[in-house]
Amino acid sequence: MQRHHIVIAIASAAVLAILLALPKLTAEAPHHEFSATSYGFAAPYGVAFSGNDTFVSNENGNSVFEFNTTTDALVRELRAKSYAFDTPQALAISGGDAFVVNIGANTVTEFNTTTGALVRVIGGESYGFSGPRALAISGADALVSNGNSITEFNTTTGSLVRVLNAQRLGIHPLWESTLSGIAASGADAFVTNLGTNSVIEFNTTTGALVRVIGGGSYGFNSPVAIAISGHDAFVTNLGTNSVTEFNVATGGLVRVIGNESYGMNSPSDIAISGGDGFVTDNDSNSVTEFQVATGSLVRIIRAKKSAYANPDYSDPSVIAISGDDAFVMCDNSITEFRTTTGALIREMQ
Repeated sequence: MQRHHIVIAIASAAVLAILLALPKLTAEAPHHEFSATSYGFAAPYGVAFSGNDTFVSNENGNSVFEFNTTTDALVRELRAKSYAFDTPQALAISGGDAFVVNIGANTVTEFNTTTGALVRVIGGESYGFSGPRALAISGADALVSNGNSITEFNTTTGSLVRVLNAQRLGIHPLWESTLSGIAASGADAFVTNLGTNSVIEFNTTTGALVRVIGGGSYGFNSPVAIAISGHDAFVTNLGTNSVTEFNVATGGLVRVIGNESYGMNSPSDIAISGGDGFVTDNDSNSVTEFQVATGSLVRIIRAKKSAYANPDYSDPSVIAISGDDAFVMCDNSITEFRTTTGALIREMQ
């Protein structure tokens, strides 16, 4: 099942032959195995960490799972009607609360991470939620990218701060075409725009447009996910199987990362840890690791047959990192691997 928003089939037979010829990593033995019914994941999507626990939105199950990050022991599954989960996707944590965007209901559900108790369901016409796609926390506020706008609300009260669209940002309506990934750095936020192959930067305090980042040299082609590390931002390009790196202070291009040897094939998400970037490759069931300082390839972490007779990385989408471990959201499972070695730790279904 393809769960990124745009599917672009551009891999040629030659590219696939190169990918298959690359050496596979030898994985460590899993700490322990799980039965296929351990959790009942149905398209796990958003993931975030709080204390010793991991929270995962269950997109097709309309619930959120909480499990211990170290032992994987299930803490609870939140699925009561009062949570109003409806195709829950992106998930972020601020303070003691978790925020989950519901793409099916155009709302955000907030609950306490310690008790699991519902705090509130945030939404309404004034919030402008329309197919909310991604979520980022900036200071006291949450930023939600919709199809053609940005909604900002206060995480303490849930009250609306502002809705940003082309008119508010002072840009041509075409520039708000299809907003997707969002990340914050300092006083500014950056949102990828699939429709116009650009990144929009705006001030989170005032909502004012800072700049529109793009142009031929940037290599943006259906940019989806964005992650920020230090002075630079990294954007995955679905259309060209690459990652664009630019300076967040100036918007200046640093480099475009990727060629056939990197094995990127519909790169869906990116996370940064310990000086390396990790990119999920949705169409090749793998994760590409590269050095953020140089852009050079470290390794391709590839699928192998698991205890479930399914690839460890089946349609990998979202990736998040806690400590030395990465958690990859796959079709109906989660794969955990060691970021320092690429070795498999466990698979959870």
